[in-house]
Amino acid sequence: MLPFSISVYTPLPRPSRRPKACTPLDEQREALEVAVDLYARRLWQTRGYPGRDYLKRRGISDRTAREHRLGYCDGDDLSDLVAELRRRHIPAQAALDIGLIAGKTGKERFVQRITIPEIRGGQVRWLTGRHLQDVDNKYLNVYGPRHLLGADALYDRGEILGDEGPLNWLTLRQWGLPAFSFVGGTMPDEGYQWLTAAGRVYLPFQRDLPGWTAARRLAPILDAQVELLCLPAEWRGRRIKDVNDLIRDGFDDAAGYRCFTACGRAAIPWHERYLAMDFQDLPILLPAAR
Repeated sequence: MLPFSISVYTPLPRPSRRPKACTPLDEQREALEVAVDLYARRLWQTRGYPGRDYLKRRGISDRTAREHRLGYCDGDDLSDLVAELRRRHIPAQAALDIGLIAGKTGKERFVQRITIPEIRGGQVRWLTGRHLQDVDNKYLNVYGPRHLLGADALYDRGEILGDEGPLNWLTLRQWGLPAFSFVGGTMPDEGYQWLTAAGRVYLPFQRDLPGWTAARRLAPILDAQVELLCLPAEWRGRRIKDVNDLIRDGFDDAAGYRCFTACGRAAIPWHERYLAMDFQDLPILLPAAR
């Protein structure tokens, strides 16, 4: 049960089998495993300092980084990846086909990015990467269908949290909360299979137009009872855009958690009438979040 639950929901039975994910071909999946392991090692080497510094500024602990096998791609030397692929008898073409290597330049695609893998049952299934700078394309994915981040944490959970951003997802997981990220404004095709057993889904969203648009798009098509969890527009003198803003740049992790749970206790049920509401109507809809 989440710490701000309004009422008790009994978790539904565990599905008899896990939903099938659209996985790459075997060689591509093996290449993905190699890259995730390589980037995870790089993060803790001297050359991984920019990645570690970025995660520290975002409030992501070393423990969380290790638990989720986060990595860093500096892009300085493709030979490390190619050598590891060769050692495991995996053709470099597999890394090219899945999007680890850029075809035009022959360099690593995830250069200067924090790599965030989706791991299920100990196996890497997908990968996204967050650039260290706020460039236009902050997130870059491997080729193929987009996956849900955090699916393994959703089993036997009557109440779960969903967020668009991977760093927000990492923040929620750092707090020990059952959470997933749909990594974009729309749910991946496989996502609905993983959410059917949830009795209630909380959707934290930003008080901005993209966040409200994503909530209006996602909430009506989930079978579960959906609660909108609106973050404060400002907290401790800082403008709050998303969940990660509650712990980044030196903010105390425990204080951010307390703020978040307070927002959860003020969550409101989704109603179809909100589909017709404009972003400017939010102060009327959620007066407690102003």
